[in-house]
Amino acid sequence: MSTPFRPDAATAALLAPTGRLRASINLGNPILAGLDAASGEPRGVSVDLARALAERLGVPLDLVTFPAARSPAASPMSAFSPSTRCVAPRWRSPTPTC
Repeated sequence: MSTPFRPDAATAALLAPTGRLRASINLGNPILAGLDAASGEPRGVSVDLARALAERLGVPLDLVTFPAARSPAASPMSAFSPSTRCVAPRWRSPTPTC
């Protein structure tokens, strides 16, 4: 059995600069994510991957849901998501860093 990948501190700081991993969850694609009918909580492959990454980074996870794929890039909250960092890097610099 192989040992799971454990990112170093620099990688964790890059992906979770606030000490928390924030993941944008697109609810517009039911194959990737949706809301649990009973609890109203996000569920699905995207949520599972975000949880696994947060666990490996050793940081808490904040899920931010959006009704459609276009919503995260248009949101003022997009600046904190590694998945949209190149689209809207307002929190870092006026030009994309990736």
